[in-house]
Amino acid sequence: MITIIFNSHIKSENYNKTIDLLKEAISKRTECKAIPSSSLYFGDRFVFPETDGVLFWDKDKTLIKYIAAPTVNSDEALTVCDDKGFTLERLYKNNIPVPKSYIVPEKFYLEANREIYETIKNNFTYPYILKERCSSYGMGVFKINSEKELKEKLKSERKFIVQEFIENKPAFDIRVYIVGNKVIGGFKRINENNFLTNCERGAREEFHTVTDEEKEIALKSAKACKAEICGVDIIYKGKSPLVLEVNACAGFIALNKAAGIKSEEIIADYLLKKFKIKN
Repeated sequence: MITIIFNSHIKSENYNKTIDLLKEAISKRTECKAIPSSSLYFGDRFVFPETDGVLFWDKDKTLIKYIAAPTVNSDEALTVCDDKGFTLERLYKNNIPVPKSYIVPEKFYLEANREIYETIKNNFTYPYILKERCSSYGMGVFKINSEKELKEKLKSERKFIVQEFIENKPAFDIRVYIVGNKVIGGFKRINENNFLTNCERGAREEFHTVTDEEKEIALKSAKACKAEICGVDIIYKGKSPLVLEVNACAGFIALNKAAGIKSEEIIADYLLKKFKIKN
């Protein structure tokens, strides 16, 4: 049996559709249950069903540590991919091209640490991007146009990274989707009205043939982050591809639509092989 653990608090039609498609595809091959992560908490302990493996479609880093069965993605992959600072560190260490970036030290207080503020000021020109390290669906991503805007955002105790703003007109990036160290497809995300390329923020999907260079850096990025199922986001600075993020268990509704594939079927086949379940 394969168990899907998902976050029932996410109010996204595409997220819920993704879980339904995964459950349907896995159920064709073996027994499958989809369980909201919130139902596994009982006071001071966690209660899990017996299972051959878990498809963990949540970001609860505490919960996944207590799962005895094998999981996809792993605890390590989830931890690294959920924090954009950790992701950048892995990409840096593996010589993967990324936009010019700065990981703002934790518990940063503007007036108490002028050196950090000056580092940002001296190394980035307006506009630049300020990202919350733990955020999804384009939330927590801001284009900073002035010192006043920077100071206002950094008043919070959230963790941030700073990245150069790479302008393309219209705004676009490439999402390359990986399942089990294989590229299964990709698509272009285009936003005519906003710098954010998330489909949840108004971007449209478009068919894209993933180039050999994009495949290479996407696979290298997934391996660096230990992610088995992920979407690697690539932006172009001129003709140079740069990795923006590695998203563990990324949604695939837009990919299916743009590429004309059924990602859930590919994932289901991979899970059976991964968990050594006979069909």
